[in-house]
Amino acid sequence: KQWYQRRVRVMWNKNKKILITTLMIGGSFVVSWSPHIVFTIWRAFDASLSSSSLNRLPQYCHMISLCVNPIIYTIVNRNFKKFMKEHARKVSEATTSFSTSTSTSAHKADNMN
Repeated sequence: KQWYQRRVRVMWNKNKKILITTLMIGGSFVVSWSPHIVFTIWRAFDASLSSSSLNRLPQYCHMISLCVNPIIYTIVNRNFKKFMKEHARKVSEATTSFSTSTSTSAHKADNMN
């Protein structure tokens, strides 16, 4: 019974992750492409909008969607999170050891003068 509960928990976590990723991708799609759809429909009824400088806004919005998807997949990826935590720890340790060695060498230089 215990192994079954553990398996159900693991499956739920995987399904939750898939659901969150799907909602994030779907939400970014709707947000990115809505201005394009609205402007296209609006232009069909109002020809004066074709020469407007607002025409670029929908183009930029749907171009941004191309950049957002890889970012979302990267954020959701557990391996990427693990890599970033390890890298941040290494950078923090290197910075700490650098500042310690710099202050120690500066202290030695002051004592020599």
